[in-house]
Amino acid sequence: MQDLSKEMMKMGLIGEMIDDSLDMTLGDADDTEEAVSAEVDKILSEITASEIAKVPDAVEDTLPGGVSLPTREDSVEEDGEINQMQARLAALRN
Repeated sequence: MQDLSKEMMKMGLIGEMIDDSLDMTLGDADDTEEAVSAEVDKILSEITASEIAKVPDAVEDTLPGGVSLPTREDSVEEDGEINQMQARLAALRN
């Protein structure tokens, strides 16, 4: 039983030593993540800046002729049609 305890203690110490050496070798994960994020932001800024330069300015033209907006009479006709449909639906329900 004591041998098992000693072996487990050794494994724990060896595990900690391996973790420490990997951290020293690879560096801190947070620093690496921040560096990667900063590099990605830099590249995206370069790409979007060149693409945004290609985009034309806002169009200020007016709508072409022949486009008509719905009038009040159209709305009244639609309201009448809706009322008729609702009446037929109510009759079907009864």
